[in-house]
Formats: sequence, structure tokens, C-alpha cells
Amino acid sequence: MKISPVKSLQSKIFILFVVLLLIVQVVSFFTTYQANRKLEATQLSNSIGKAKALFDSQFTSRNYYLSAFVETVAKDYALKSVFQDDTKSFLYALNNHRKRTSANIAIAIALDGKIIGELVTYRNKQNKLKVRKGHEQGQIFSQQHWLIQDKSDNLYQLNEQVYQLSLAPLKSGGRTIGWIGFGYIINNNLADDFAKLTNVDISFVLRNDKTNTLSHVLASSSKQNDDAHDSFIKTLVNNNDDNFIYDQLTLGNINYNNLIAVMYKAKADVLKNIQADWWQLLVFFMLTLALSLIGAYHISAGITRPIKVLITQAKSIAQGNYNESVNISDSVELMQLADEFNHMKESVVTREQTISHRADHDSLTELPNRNKLLKVLMQRAQDPDAKQQQFLLLRLNIRRIKEVNNTLGHQVGDKVIMEVANRLKNCPINHQLFHLGSDEFIMLTEKQAADELLLTLMPSLDPLYKYENICLHLQYHLGLALSPEHTGEDVADILQKTNVALQYAKNNKSLYQLYDRQFDFNTIERLHLTNSLKTAIEESQLVLYYQPKISLKTLKVSHVEALVRWQHPLKGLVPPDDFISIAEQTGQMDALTRWVTVKAIEQFLAWQKQGIDINIAINISAENLKGKAYSDFVIALKERNNIADHAITLEVTEDAVVADPKQATEILTYLRDHGFKLSIDDYGTGYSSLAQLKQLPVHELKIDKSFVLQLMQDKDDQIIVKSTIELAHNMGLSVVAEGIEDEKTLLWLKAHHCELAQGFYMSKPLPSTAFSRWLSDCPYYEFTNKTS
Repeated sequence: MKISPVKSLQSKIFILFVVLLLIVQVVSFFTTYQANRKLEATQLSNSIGKAKALFDSQFTSRNYYLSAFVETVAKDYALKSVFQDDTKSFLYALNNHRKRTSANIAIAIALDGKIIGELVTYRNKQNKLKVRKGHEQGQIFSQQHWLIQDKSDNLYQLNEQVYQLSLAPLKSGGRTIGWIGFGYIINNNLADDFAKLTNVDISFVLRNDKTNTLSHVLASSSKQNDDAHDSFIKTLVNNNDDNFIYDQLTLGNINYNNLIAVMYKAKADVLKNIQADWWQLLVFFMLTLALSLIGAYHISAGITRPIKVLITQAKSIAQGNYNESVNISDSVELMQLADEFNHMKESVVTREQTISHRADHDSLTELPNRNKLLKVLMQRAQDPDAKQQQFLLLRLNIRRIKEVNNTLGHQVGDKVIMEVANRLKNCPINHQLFHLGSDEFIMLTEKQAADELLLTLMPSLDPLYKYENICLHLQYHLGLALSPEHTGEDVADILQKTNVALQYAKNNKSLYQLYDRQFDFNTIERLHLTNSLKTAIEESQLVLYYQPKISLKTLKVSHVEALVRWQHPLKGLVPPDDFISIAEQTGQMDALTRWVTVKAIEQFLAWQKQGIDINIAINISAENLKGKAYSDFVIALKERNNIADHAITLEVTEDAVVADPKQATEILTYLRDHGFKLSIDDYGTGYSSLAQLKQLPVHELKIDKSFVLQLMQDKDDQIIVKSTIELAHNMGLSVVAEGIEDEKTLLWLKAHHCELAQGFYMSKPLPSTAFSRWLSDCPYYEFTNKTS
């Protein structure tokens, strides 16, 4: 076999390719290695840091929940009435409260400091949870200074057990008559729960604060409460261990001992995925190197000298230098190759510029996008001078853009978004504008007060938008946040704060809202309501209120609207604005509407027996129009109770109809044919067209209260209401006006031939019993068959 000399062109090209490939692979390998090392360090740091933060948050939340529960129980009148007077009844009541929160200890202390009741849980031989009296019952409470200092959250030791305890005073007539407390035990189960939550091992240990030594391992998620495990924990805390990541958190003091939560995890467990990826990457590098060498050999066999020029140029381009061009004149073919190479370079430059622009700009509006916004916020955070300067961040949401898309098409929806973008760009404010996508924009302004900004901004946003003879009244929700007041450690925090404020504005149906730290608490409250709503429907914690509708022809009550309220066992009466949106978002609207329907019909039948003959209106949602399940349900309910036609009105909003007009029309026709009166609720606030309205098989329009509340002060509202009444009458529909709060508005509506009126001027919504009393006393009703 003939061996080519080393000085041959083919060999030189091959060697050059080999060297280049090796350099690239080595650099790539070294860079990847360094990146993996940094990733390992970051992973180790983040793993224990996040675990500690999550543990601290959850442990604090337990304290908060326990304190809130104890304070609520301390207000229980029945509990206070048997305190000291009837020990057996008191202990029974105290244990019932303990069960509600699954507490492991319940304690009651008299005014003289004696423990008159102490209940602790334990597990019997069958591992069933039982409760018994604590051995300290009848003795003086060992921590008297807690009562004097009014200390509510404590760590309490009983025998060998430690409890997370919260105390609250029992007050009667403004004076303290004693104290009660509830607590959770700190044991292996708690450590195991926290370990599952944080994904690290947890141990609770006691450290003597005088000698600063660990005295006892109280509990551990590893469930190895033996000398070897205790020794391991002490070694980990005192000397650290290179094989583990570790951190600790002091939770409180117990009899000169600090209770410490020790969090740890083997480094190998944290890094095993990275190490597995590392081996895969190494194999990949080896395979690509081998394939590259084979490819270099075959390429070098057919390439001559000019390839060096191309290699040099390739290196230059790899370094980001696009200014030089390749010039080769050896042959026509190589000249063509050089030209194509230059064209490729120009294409790369153009593509990089396009990609760079697209990465930071929205494709529809060409405005800077979220990525660009985060870069701007990061630059401000890193600039010491800019960091101290105040700025305002405004998040704008275009209301009901989805309805525009569904009704008029996505092309019109895009035009609406572009129109809003242009209005914002042309607003006479020194600002930076960003489009987050879909229907949301962000405006960043320097040293601008929120009220001043809105006064300048809204005139630019309010004008009607006209598209092919269609006038759209664009509506918005705005959330605002200020820096540095609302800026956290992460630059994206203030962006999240604007979203919280925006959601608050949406939930309260207001134009704008400036962020308040209280909203974070409201978010937690909303989560609690979300978790409780299903139970509320199943256990009938809901209650119906009724608001009358007055016939403006006879000035008599002829209709009522059933309005749902939530009688929460802990929070009291919850208004519908706080939970209706939750029901819609969690798919519980159908169950809620069915509950309202059943209770409203039961009340209708009860009133009939009392001689009260009134039409009841029930609100139904878009969820009830997606199929025949609800309509079959309510029709069966009507027929089973022999309810006359048009005795029940079903109110549906414009939004529910616009979502799927064809399906909605079919279901509404089905309900109309079975004797239900149908009404379009909140008319005027949606984007339904007259063509759609004409097709709907409804009997009545209900004008939204936003047009009625200021009717006597706003000429535009008068024009809208008058034209709506005339339009409805021309289409053979009756009209209901809601939101009437004064006599002048009532008389104006009567003069313009509105059929029904509803509002606080006649009566606010009342429970059924109170409504019956109001009806018997008011001048608006005559009983057909009064009963005693």
C-alpha cells in the first residue's frame, strides 16, 4: 500500500482539518466542563436555599394559621359560657375545636394560671389516634410569663414532646377570664412531610444555647432515631460533611434550648442527573469527533489550496467579523464558490439581525416584547444611579378581545390590538412601550404619578374604534406598580406586581388599580375560597337573596331575581364577586347554577303556598349553554313541580351568547319551547351584534346598571337607555332596568315605557324570610291569598 508523503496537499488539508476539529472539540469540551461545574455549584446552592426558604414559609404559615384559628375559637361564646363552670362540657367543646384543625394538643388555663383542661393525642397499639388528658391538668402552667407577656406563638415541651403552640386570651365583657391554646406536635411525621415538600432530609434538634452544643435529636424524616443518626447530625452541624449540602433554621427556644431545623441532602443525589448528562455528553463528543475525522479525510481528498482561504474566512466569521469578503481567482468554479460563500455570509448577517430583532420585538405590533422589558429592568437594576430613580410600570389589558375574535374574526382582533398600540405610542407622555402578547401592554414612565398618568393617558384610549361601519367601545383594565416601592430582589417582581394589581382591577370591575401589598394576602384568601367552594356547594353553605322587580305600569312587584351568597363558616357572608369568578375558572358554574335553580324553585313553591305569586329570575352561565344537560335538568324540575309557563325567568349574559352563538341559540330555543321566559342580562356591556340579537329566542332585555346609575346626570346614558328601550320594543321584547337608586330615575324610566325596574331604591337583595316580611309591609304588592 502506497503511503502519501506528509508534504502532499491532501495530507496537509487532512492534518489541518484534524487540528481544527480537535481545537473546536477541546474548546467545546472545556467550555462545557466549566459550565457543568458552575451548574453543579448552582444546583447545590439553589437546592438547599430553596428548601430553606420553602420550609421557613410553610412553618411560618402553620404559625399564622394556628394563631388565626385560636383567636377565632377564643371568640366562641358557647365555649366561654362553660369555661370553669362546666368542665366536662368545656373539655368536650375544646376537643371539638381541636378536631377541626387536627391539633395534637389543646390547653385551657384559668386566670390564676392553673391548667383546667389539657388534651393531648396519642396512638394506641392499633395505631389509631386517640386523645387523653395531659398529666399537667390541674397544675400551674409552667410558662406563666407567656400569659403576662401576651405571647401568642410558642414552642411548648410536654414530657419528651415539643409542640408548636399558639395561645389566645378568653375575654368576657372586656376582661380576660383565661387562656386557651392549640398546638401541633413536632415529630417524625412532621419532619417527613417537610422532607417531601422540600425534597431534602429534615431533622429537628435541640441545641443548648449556653454551651452551644446539640443536646438531643427530637425528630427526623429518616426515622433513624438512634445513636448513630444522632452522631451523624451532630457531626454535620458542628464540622460539616463534604458529601452533604446542609443548612439550618432556628425555630424558637424551649427551656434554654434552641429548636433547630436541620436540612441536608447528599450531594450525589442532587447531582446525579447532571453527572448522567455529563457522561452522555462525553460519548457524544467522542462520536462527533470520530465522524468529523472521517469526514475530514474524505473532504481533503477532493479539495485544493483555496480551502485555506475559506477556513480563514470561516474563523473570522466564527469570531463575529463580517466585514471582509472572500476573493479567489484561481478558477471559475472557485470564484463561484467564493461568491456563494460571500452570499452565505450576508445571509447569516441578515438572519442574525432578524433573529436578534425578533427576539426582542412582537411580530404584530413591532413593539419591544417581554424579553426586551426584562433586559431594560435588569439594566436599571444594575445601574446604581437608575436603581434609585422612581419609575411607574403600567400593565394595560384590552377587555373582551377574545369576544372580538370570536364575533368579528381574528383579523379584526389584530387590528384592535394594533390600534391600541398606536394610541399608546402617540400618547403625550415620555414613556417606553412594550407588548407582552395578545391583549396586554406595558408602559414604563419616569417620575409619573399614577393619577396624572391616567388623566393624560385615557383621552388617547377612550375614542370609539371604527372598522367597516362597526363602532367598538374599547374598554380596559390597568394594573400599576411603582419602583423602588414595589421592587423585590428579582427584577421581574415589579412585573408580577402589576399583574396582581391588574387581576384585582378585573375582579372588582374597576378601570385601574395601584398595587398594594395587601393584595398578596387577598391572593391567599382567594386560594382558600377556591379550595372551599366545592364543599360549600355540596354542604349548602350557600344562601339565596331576592331583589324585587317593580312593574312600572302598575307599580307592583311582579318579579324577583334570585342572587346567591356564600355563608362561609369562618369568613361569614362572602359576596358573589369573590367566588363567582372562581366557580367559572374551576369548572363549578354548572353545579352552582343547579344548586341555585333547585333552591329558587323550592322558594317559588313555598311562596305559592303563602299566596305569593311572583316570577323568579335565575342567572345561568355560558357553561349551562354548552349542551342539553342543564336544560334537561331544569325542564324536568319544572314539569315535576307543575310550574306554570313563564313563572321562571332564565337570565343569560351577552358574553355567554357571544362565546358560541349557534349553540346558545339552540339551547335557548329549547328552553323557550318548554315554557321558560328568557332574558339577556347586562345588555350593552358585550360585543353582541344586532344580527345575533335578532336571532336569539328571548323575551326581554335587561339594561346593565352601568348605564342607569348616573342616568339623570349623564345625557349620553339617557340616549343609550332610550334607544335600547325603543330597539327592544321594535323587536317585540320587554325591558328591565337595574341599578335604580332614586325616584327621578324610576319616573324617567316609567315615562319612557320601560316595563320593569330593579334597584336599591325599591329594596336591596334580602333573604327569603326578610323578603316575605318586606313584601307584606311594602306598597308594591297585593297578596292573592294572604295566609296567617
